[in-house]
Amino acid sequence: MPRNGSGTYALPPSNPTVPGTVISSGGWWNPTSNDLATAITQSLAYDGQTVPIANLPMGNFRHTNVANAINRNEYATYGQVQDGQPQWMTVTGTDTILGTIAPGPTGYVAGQSFRFVPAGPNTTNAVTLNINALGAKNITKNGTNPLAPGDLAGGTVIEVIYDGTRFQLMAGGSVLTGHGQCRLAATSTTVLKLSPFNGSSLIIGGVTQQIPSAGVTYTLSGLAASTLYYVYAFMNAGTMTLEVVTTAHSTGTNGVEIKTGDATRTLVGMVRTNGSTLFADTATQRFTRSYFNDPGIDGLNWFTANRSTTSGSFVELNTEIRIEFISWADDVVTLGGAGISTQTTAPNLNSTVAAIDGTLEIGTYSAGYGPTNNFGVPYSFCKPRKGLSEGYHYFTLFGKVGGGTGTWSGGAVTTSNPDGCTLTLSAKH
Repeated sequence: MPRNGSGTYALPPSNPTVPGTVISSGGWWNPTSNDLATAITQSLAYDGQTVPIANLPMGNFRHTNVANAINRNEYATYGQVQDGQPQWMTVTGTDTILGTIAPGPTGYVAGQSFRFVPAGPNTTNAVTLNINALGAKNITKNGTNPLAPGDLAGGTVIEVIYDGTRFQLMAGGSVLTGHGQCRLAATSTTVLKLSPFNGSSLIIGGVTQQIPSAGVTYTLSGLAASTLYYVYAFMNAGTMTLEVVTTAHSTGTNGVEIKTGDATRTLVGMVRTNGSTLFADTATQRFTRSYFNDPGIDGLNWFTANRSTTSGSFVELNTEIRIEFISWADDVVTLGGAGISTQTTAPNLNSTVAAIDGTLEIGTYSAGYGPTNNFGVPYSFCKPRKGLSEGYHYFTLFGKVGGGTGTWSGGAVTTSNPDGCTLTLSAKH
């Protein structure tokens, strides 16, 4: 045998020769030359004429100065792998995407991954990718969920993996990234609008959806007067839609606030209709709140005329000064007020205090009396308040007297005539 199985070549018997040996064709030359020929044949020719017929262990050595692979049955260089060439492709189209990669696959196989930069943002939910004319396959996200318009943003590096049926979006697009990038507002007494804010992503049903740049509107229909409603966003055949219902919200398994019992509805706001069954967002009725990016609310009201009482216990001086509002459970509400009252009979005491929903607020009380009849007794307060329940509330003013008649001033309050009795309110989610 030319080699001993470990790569060592040994000359055949009768070698080495000794002086005086007869060189004959059958005795020495033919066996030796045949053995050498066999050994040379088993060696690799540097010009590629011969190929291995078994694995070639490299003994911890490397092939050096190798070229990049250009076919699938060639091994890649470290540089090709580092540069991402085996997965990188160029594409055309935005919804029907054609990809080109070389060397490319001969067929789709589960586990294949590819990267590309989209030619532009997708405009529909039905996006397909066709690589090297192997056939168009859907691109989905978070499993089998269709993409939302804009998920494949132009200029963004996208990575997809073939799962045996479709390409799943893994990175670069909208894969449960971004949430609550919106704000709800009443644009009129009959229309609510959800608008994009600091982005456009909203998770609905566990999928990141894109809020249209023009927003999503709801036109008042079928609601009752003086009723609290929650506003939810949901997908209706691929179109984002608003639902206004009395069903309260709860936290879903993915941390998203949803309509209780229905994870396909994501909470975006809260509203209350007024007595005329209209939406309201005025200084005296703050009845529209956004769950995301809440700008806060502010309220202001005053007596339009003098309001009097002879009660020796606290009573609401007049309902017209109420500031009605709706609050989230974690709102910080600030109560404020200032004004003046008079007493017909000195030295009886006039007392003033704020109230929420008819309950007096500790920390807002003030009292005083004058040395003469009809002497002015001012009041003022400012108090932060937490812990209000979620929903409807009203802020008002109570008063009482120690005797006689107390009168709290009213009239048209302006910047040039600000001396009426006023209430102010602010709240932030």
